Amino acid sequence: WLEAPRPQRPDDVPALSAARLEDLRANLTPQQLGELIEQCLEDLNARMPELRRALEEGRNDAIEVSAHAMAGMAGGYALGALEVQLRAVLRAARNGSARGAQAMADGMEAELARGGSALRDALARAAA
Repeated sequence: WLEAPRPQRPDDVPALSAARLEDLRANLTPQQLGELIEQCLEDLNARMPELRRALEEGRNDAIEVSAHAMAGMAGGYALGALEVQLRAVLRAARNGSARGAQAMADGMEAELARGGSALRDALARAAA
């Protein structure tokens, strides 16, 4: 009897994906990376109210669209824990559970702030 693996929770994942961050550093100049990261964080913050509205209204289709786009951005820019959290929100919405999506979204804004700070700190340390 095998038990299915449990999906990762943001608490189980570091704020930053070190491997992804190294990949970004290897392919972009520090200035390009800094500018792209700031744009990513700006975009994620701008999209958060739309996702929150969809969650509050229980609109699984809108939750899916927002969470999918945001998870892609988070993953692309090394925000590992936020990506995991957004993918959990997405899975719950795809399974028809708006309540589950709401529960998985708990603390999402704080995770975005934590990941953004960690990312900026990592860039500043690399520039020093």
